Amino acid sequence: MLNEKQRRLYLANEAKAIGRGGIKEVNKVSGVSRVTVIKGFKEINEEGYQSIEVIRCRKEGGGRKLIEKKPEILDVLEGLLEP
Repeated sequence: MLNEKQRRLYLANEAKAIGRGGIKEVNKVSGVSRVTVIKGFKEINEEGYQSIEVIRCRKEGGGRKLIEKKPEILDVLEGLLEP
């Protein structure tokens, strides 16, 4: 049960352990894009990657947008349906 970042870091570490051709092998076995594994390599090389626990997996504002609540919508719909 890994989140996105943990999965990238795990796969990048596995590819690193394999050595030459590791990215291709991890891509083939896991079905994860090579770009994802390479991104994991970049995250490993960044300072402070030791802490894998992540509070937010995605940037704030990601996902579906909230529906705007408009109380007058029912009156408008009833007005359209009456005629």
